[in-house]
Amino acid sequence: MRTPRDRLRRVLEAARLEVADEPERQSSYSHEVWATEQYVVRLNTRPALRRLHREVATSRLLPDAVPYPEVVSVGIDDQLEWVITRRLPGKNLCRAWPLLALDVRRQAIRELATILRALHAIQLPAEFEAQAAGPGGAIAESAIETNIHLLPLDRLLRHIERARELPNVDARAMDALAARVASAPDPFAAGEPQCLVHCDAHFENLLWHDGHITALLDFEWARRGPRDLELEVLLRWCAYPWLLVAREEDEAFARPELYADVPAWLREDDPELFEHPRLHERLELYAFAYDVRQLHLFPPAGPPDALPRLHPYRRILASLDGSGHLERLRW
Repeated sequence: MRTPRDRLRRVLEAARLEVADEPERQSSYSHEVWATEQYVVRLNTRPALRRLHREVATSRLLPDAVPYPEVVSVGIDDQLEWVITRRLPGKNLCRAWPLLALDVRRQAIRELATILRALHAIQLPAEFEAQAAGPGGAIAESAIETNIHLLPLDRLLRHIERARELPNVDARAMDALAARVASAPDPFAAGEPQCLVHCDAHFENLLWHDGHITALLDFEWARRGPRDLELEVLLRWCAYPWLLVAREEDEAFARPELYADVPAWLREDDPELFEHPRLHERLELYAFAYDVRQLHLFPPAGPPDALPRLHPYRRILASLDGSGHLERLRW
C-alpha cells in the first residue's frame, strides 16, 4: 500500500512537475491535499467516484465572474484520481471572518452574492454528466456518494425507506419523515428552472485575500439543480459552522454568532434567491436530503438522547418537531 507521500510523488511525476519546496499536507474532509508555494494537489483514493473530474469539468464552464484557480493537471487511473491547481494567495474566509470589521463583512457578502448570481446564470450543457464522469463512464446515480443532497425527491424517499433498517432508527420517525417529504413541493419537477449549483459554497470554500473573495473552491459536488438549493449548506454553515470546518483548530473561528447577519445580508443582495413562495418547505426538504445522507454515513450508535446533539439523526428529529436550524436563522 502506497503512503500518502508516495501517492503525491507519483502524481507530480505523472504531471511532470518539479517543486522546489517541500509539499505540506493540508486538512481536508474528502481528499488528500498537499500544498507547495506554487501548487495545490488534491488526491482522491476512490477514483470510481470521479469527483475531481466533475470539478474540472465544472471549472471549464465558469466565467471570470466566478473566480477559480487555474487547473495545471488532472488525471485518473485504477488507484487514484488527482487534480493540480495553481496556488492562490490568501486564506479561507472562515479564518479571516472573525477579524473583519462589520463593513468589510458586509462587502464580502455582496461579493458572494455577485459570484453566486454569475454561477447560477450558467446553463449546463446536456453532455455535462458524461464530461464530469471523465474517462471510463458514468457513476451509478443510486450511489450515496454521488451528490451531497439525496435528490430528486424520489431518490430521497428511497433512502428514507432504507434508513428504517438502520440500527437505533425508529421506523415511525422515518414514516413521519417520508410523509413530510412527500408533501413538499418537488424542486426537480418538470418545468422547474434548473442551473449549475455549487452545493457546498460555505466559508471554508471561499478564499479571501486583500479584502476580497478571490476564489470559490471545491466544485466536486456541483450539479444541475434549483437555484435555491445553494442556500442549504450556506444556511447550515450559519447555524453551526463548526460542523463543516476541516481543521480542528478552525473550530474557534466557527461560531454561529459571527454569522447571524449573513442570511439577511444575502437576501438584501440577492432577493431572487429567496423569492419562492414555499421557500421554507423547500429548504426543509433540502436539509432532509442532506441529513438522510449523513444518517446513512453515520448510523446512530444508540438512542437519540445518547447521541451528540447534532448527530444527523437528532437533526432530523429536531426538524420534524419544528426546532431545526432553519427556525433559528434570521433573514
